[in-house]
Amino acid sequence: MNISFEVANYSVLSSILEEQKFMTSLNIIKEVMNVPQCALNSILRANGYNELAPDSICIDEKMLSIFADAYIRKMKSYFLGSVRNLENLSAEEFTDLNEFCNTYKKQEVKFVRRAEWSQIDTGLIRDAFMNKIKELTPRKKSRFDYFVERIIETSELPNQFDIAYELYHVIDTNYEKESSLLERVTHNRFYLIKQKVKKTYRCSVNILRQYFVAARYHIFVADDTDYNGNKHYTVSLSLMSNYFKSNMYEYEQAIN
Repeated sequence: MNISFEVANYSVLSSILEEQKFMTSLNIIKEVMNVPQCALNSILRANGYNELAPDSICIDEKMLSIFADAYIRKMKSYFLGSVRNLENLSAEEFTDLNEFCNTYKKQEVKFVRRAEWSQIDTGLIRDAFMNKIKELTPRKKSRFDYFVERIIETSELPNQFDIAYELYHVIDTNYEKESSLLERVTHNRFYLIKQKVKKTYRCSVNILRQYFVAARYHIFVADDTDYNGNKHYTVSLSLMSNYFKSNMYEYEQAIN
């Protein structure tokens, strides 16, 4: 390798430091997170930013870290919801949860019984999010890309680059599997909606208890059948109203 080429490579390598910082758009973030635009705007406002045009390439890595935190919170919601409802998971959901735990667990963790969120390495999830965003964000070929291509073209050690290419292919295959897993997770019911765990038998007992408490002063208070019938009808309407109000409150809590 001659001196002039080495000098040229050094010049190109030095200019890499002047590369434009990575930028992306809300549309890309929305695709990866699988959330509506209004949710992204809410995250921006909560962190002191104004709402942005969805297709504007103006999200730098500092702002992107805010969405990475939100992505991790959504993943936590998915994890906790799945773990709490193991008996209700389909075969596909259980397989995805198992793969998620083993892919993003901390190195020293060995699952014994039920997995806990503290055993998950959120740094790995953050890296996966960042990598997916950068993959989907269209960009021009950088000086670094040209630099690597030039090194490979003029290299006198092709065997080493063949080995490196094979290693890259293995890493790329693993990345595709991880990316596919995360995409399935973002379409999982426990990721999309923060569900409130509610046991049916408790709800039924509460309804019966409310019924008898509300009706105890109106049962057998008169011999008139019409009187008791009217009271029973009034109590029933009251119970139905309270039941629907309770369900609407739980629904609003679930989507917020």
